[in-house]
Amino acid sequence: MAHSMQTNKVLAGKGGNQMREIRNGAMDLMLPASGVGLGLGLSAMYAEGNKKFKDETMEIHGTRFGTLTYQKEDIIQMEDGLLGFPLSKRYLLFPYSEESSFFWLQSIDEPEIAFIVVNPFEFFADLEIVIEDHDAIAIELKNQEDVELFSLVIIPEGKPEEMRTNLAGPVVVNATNRKGRQILLKDYSPRQPLIPDNMRESYRREKLLVPNRRMAQK
Repeated sequence: MAHSMQTNKVLAGKGGNQMREIRNGAMDLMLPASGVGLGLGLSAMYAEGNKKFKDETMEIHGTRFGTLTYQKEDIIQMEDGLLGFPLSKRYLLFPYSEESSFFWLQSIDEPEIAFIVVNPFEFFADLEIVIEDHDAIAIELKNQEDVELFSLVIIPEGKPEEMRTNLAGPVVVNATNRKGRQILLKDYSPRQPLIPDNMRESYRREKLLVPNRRMAQK
């Protein structure tokens, strides 16, 4: 039995008003679309981790951002790491920039490693993500409101309109204990374009115009 994330409906329990059903000791979670009900959301999860009382500040040196300070409560723990990066098991999540849909996922164990990530539900309205039991158990995930999910993004240098995301290997995080795990989805592409073909040219032109507008305002 699997935990299922659906984007087009929420399955009620047998009583008609439940968000989950218990069958033979296992739990099916039907999670709603576009991040609604999916825990705090990436921005809120970042803010939640930063507003808690913390009594010990630590630092990472040698990142592309210089020295970063963090506390134990900020850490996202991935015991199995990410595919291709088995030694990086602890990460920090913080915004790519103000009012951006993108975030940085910074490795603590290997400071030179950082990924751009995004909530894929903000770009794809018809996703159906299935979280298998063994993945849910690994991060002690039981309730739909505890789920956070993001996917890694690749932005080709000089061609942001061709950015892609790995929908075949998204990362699921239990927001209550900040344990994360990369799951494998055979029905999705590891190089899914984020911007539709018919919008790429206009997106590229907009990105080229922004620096010129800023220069004109100076």
